Amino acid sequence: MEKIILILALITSFNATSVRAEDTNCETGIEYCGICGENCSWSIDNNHKLFLYPTDTSQVSKMDSYNCCDEYKAPWKKYKIESIQIADDIKNDDGTIISHGISEIGSDAFSLMSVNTLTIPNSVTSIKDWTFQGTPLTSLIIPDSVTYIGYGAFNEVKAPIFCASETVCQGGTLFGYKGNIQTYTKDDNGFYQIGDKFYATADLMTHGASCDNAQNCQDILDAASQGKSFEVGGKYYATLDLFANKKSCENQSQCEEMLSASKQNASFIVDGRFYHSLDDFLTGNYERKRIYTVEEAEKVSKPAGNTFKIRYK
Repeated sequence: MEKIILILALITSFNATSVRAEDTNCETGIEYCGICGENCSWSIDNNHKLFLYPTDTSQVSKMDSYNCCDEYKAPWKKYKIESIQIADDIKNDDGTIISHGISEIGSDAFSLMSVNTLTIPNSVTSIKDWTFQGTPLTSLIIPDSVTYIGYGAFNEVKAPIFCASETVCQGGTLFGYKGNIQTYTKDDNGFYQIGDKFYATADLMTHGASCDNAQNCQDILDAASQGKSFEVGGKYYATLDLFANKKSCENQSQCEEMLSASKQNASFIVDGRFYHSLDDFLTGNYERKRIYTVEEAEKVSKPAGNTFKIRYK
């Protein structure tokens, strides 16, 4: 009994010292801020975005560890958070770090928070216990920089997790995990590979949008960087976002028309439906029209002699 009391006392003492007071003098545009670890600061802006970053970028930064739900929980949990950004290392071309990011994510840092998406930067080497437990993540990528993941870090998480190291994502790490672990590798060009499938970016990998091959991945990125459409598996796509969500054009010419209209903030027609932007096309938010110009009628109608038979959608 004495041992149990002693252990609880030590745990309470440890957690009590890890919760630091908030700063009342935040910068303009920052709603709340404070210190959250060894050379680690946090802030929340007026768009409800949580930033975690080194207080001094010349030094390594490690977050404090917390409890999930009591007075020793992470200080940002009492505020509305819509997105999270964790600072990454900034490096020279030769790989030398010129500005440090966050190297360690503390226990229960994001547990039970309404976090749908989160990017773990390559600066992170350690993720402590229960970090993401109970979060409604849609997917999560563990970079190859991570060498340690604590017990129950993904407890009750149902989203797929993409892990660079099968040996890191195993054992106690998977306690209570409800999803599917997929191990990936990266080739010399930086493309992601799972089995025999290649992915041009991490985001495309999480969406299952694979390239035809490694060369096709390069072609996709080249075209996207130039604002051009590209072909994958015999289908054409106007942007990487549309490709990730399997929203293809009818042909390459239509993709180019969509891109051209988007640059001019003009509407475009796909399958007889009017869209005011690429975002509208992505979300399926289209407009029905009953009055057409001759040019529009040619795109949405079937020819019938010298007239057009209007096709309504």
